[in-house]
Amino acid sequence: MISYTDKDTHEGNISYSNNPNASYGNLTRPSWNYTILYSDGDALLEFGEKAKIIVALPEPGVTANQEFTIEVKPSECAILTITRTAPPAIDKTMNLH
Repeated sequence: MISYTDKDTHEGNISYSNNPNASYGNLTRPSWNYTILYSDGDALLEFGEKAKIIVALPEPGVTANQEFTIEVKPSECAILTITRTAPPAIDKTMNLH
């Protein structure tokens, strides 16, 4: 489960989208998709593997210089909280490390 929060919006359970073109920004808002990189072929994230997660934020999205939080909530283990501030200029699709 993935959630999104900013000063005006909270989406507690963003839906997973099984979209093979997600890496091209083709996701319906709000939704998310993942790809396991360096995988051994299964759908389980294991030691040494990495996952790329793409999140299409809820409307209206994030604005310039706005702080937002994305939480990755696995069924077991700890929640991964990622808090970032949007850059001063925003494009339709961006990689926010």
